[in-house]
Amino acid sequence: MATAQEVIDRSRQLINDVASSFVSGLRWSDAELLQWLTDGQREIVKLKPEANAITELFTVMGGSPRQRLDSAIAYRLIRVEANGASSASPPGTLLSAPAITAISDSDIEFGNPPP
Repeated sequence: MATAQEVIDRSRQLINDVASSFVSGLRWSDAELLQWLTDGQREIVKLKPEANAITELFTVMGGSPRQRLDSAIAYRLIRVEANGASSASPPGTLLSAPAITAISDSDIEFGNPPP
């Protein structure tokens, strides 16, 4: 994968902003081009969250029907893999709860829990 500096260097050729070896650019600084690159990466992740997916353990608090993800960590929940082990489970236990049951969005909206 290319580094940010390599992307900036290639983009300088495309926008005809190639300068001498001692000057970073004629029109745009590295900092400004880096900001454009960062903005582009953020827009890609907004349109396709899987482009920057991570696997994270999320602890659900009992008694709360809905919980928000930390927006500093996650933009969107893509998929739930499995129920994890609780603090009361023996070490090394992968699953301590029943398997996850897939239900439709309409069942969630209308409050129809799975059997």
